[in-house]
Amino acid sequence: DAPGANDDYVAIVNGTNLYLLDQATGNTAWRRQTLGAPGAGPAVSDERVFVPMAGGTVEAYVVKDGRHPPWVFQSRGRAIVQPVVSGSGVAWPTDKGDLYVAEANLTGIRYRLETKRPIVARPTPLPPNRLVVVSTDGYVNCIHELSGSLVWRFSTGEPIVNPAVAVEDAVFVVTEDDNLFRISAETGMEQWWAPHVQEVLSATKTRLYCLG
Repeated sequence: DAPGANDDYVAIVNGTNLYLLDQATGNTAWRRQTLGAPGAGPAVSDERVFVPMAGGTVEAYVVKDGRHPPWVFQSRGRAIVQPVVSGSGVAWPTDKGDLYVAEANLTGIRYRLETKRPIVARPTPLPPNRLVVVSTDGYVNCIHELSGSLVWRFSTGEPIVNPAVAVEDAVFVVTEDDNLFRISAETGMEQWWAPHVQEVLSATKTRLYCLG
């Protein structure tokens, strides 16, 4: 599973063991066993390490002291995609087609976004205060990170299994049928389309590097 990190620490899971490593030295700050079976890699905020569980919960451990009992967030379905820390929130999808956003430093779920099919890709932060969520139902959803209100929605008509890529004023989405869409980050309108693209590898202000 992919590691998670903040400015000071890196978190990794190995089986049901969660490790927090000091970025500067590589030393283990602490290790503990999770309550459930991790379904994906962790995410790390300034104060908490968030570990998604295959059973549907997300366990949140205190960065400064892993001995504290974790907060446990409940969600519907299996949490098998790495969460994303965005602003003051943490977001994770489930295989039931729901995206949950909770407070990163407080207990409680802010809201849940429902889609018609499983979400298998991480949400993408879109500064300053939005999230882009793609689903296997073919929709690209842009929502306010704090309120969950829908800013815009775009339909590709094809399943989406890879995260959206946000670059400047554009959002790039590749579908399962290898079609690349450039979408306006402000309006959600299609700007152009290109076939035979499997994945966006990296991007700059002027170049987009893709796997064809």
